[in-house]
Amino acid sequence: KDVNSNNDTVRYYQNFYNYYAYDDGTAEASYYLNTSGAKLAYQFTTIIPDTLRAVDMYFAQNIEDQSQEEFYLTVWSSLTPETIIYQREKVTPAFEDSLNEFHTYLLDTVLVVSGTYYIGWLQVSDAALNIGYDFNSDKSSKTYYNTSGTWIQSLLGGTMMIRPLFGDSVILPMAIEEAEVVSPAIVQFAIFPNPANDHIQIQLD
Repeated sequence: KDVNSNNDTVRYYQNFYNYYAYDDGTAEASYYLNTSGAKLAYQFTTIIPDTLRAVDMYFAQNIEDQSQEEFYLTVWSSLTPETIIYQREKVTPAFEDSLNEFHTYLLDTVLVVSGTYYIGWLQVSDAALNIGYDFNSDKSSKTYYNTSGTWIQSLLGGTMMIRPLFGDSVILPMAIEEAEVVSPAIVQFAIFPNPANDHIQIQLD
């Protein structure tokens, strides 16, 4: 047996989170559909039933401001036949302060999913919504779009930055207002007699 345990031990830390992610957290490009009424769906599979609470999306900022462009956040249990199990209207792209930072869209109802399902949106306008696209992995086989009534699998290699969040609840980061720093008041005074034996007097200036 080797008495030196520093060179005979392998350690690996596996972190578990409350979301599914195909992407590595960094967008090299963006993916969009510029057709009014277009649908974009991203396939996921859950081994056992779980509660879908929210969806994380990273929208890449572009020259044109798309923050007012509405879409329908949609969850499908099937694309053929098309079966919608959740839809939320008047959703808009939200941009966080940091690069590659996801925005969390909370579902306004409890949604239990199992097996294969799809998360995406229905566009209201022809504006390019620019979802973040990761070129370091290829999940184009799970990306589907529909611009003419037929669902088509994407041929553009890459991974959309869309993540479903699960669990009993979703804790969102909250902005905490910093307390106002108040400068201490400066008070001038004199102490006498100095030195003193029994008592002193304090005189404020």
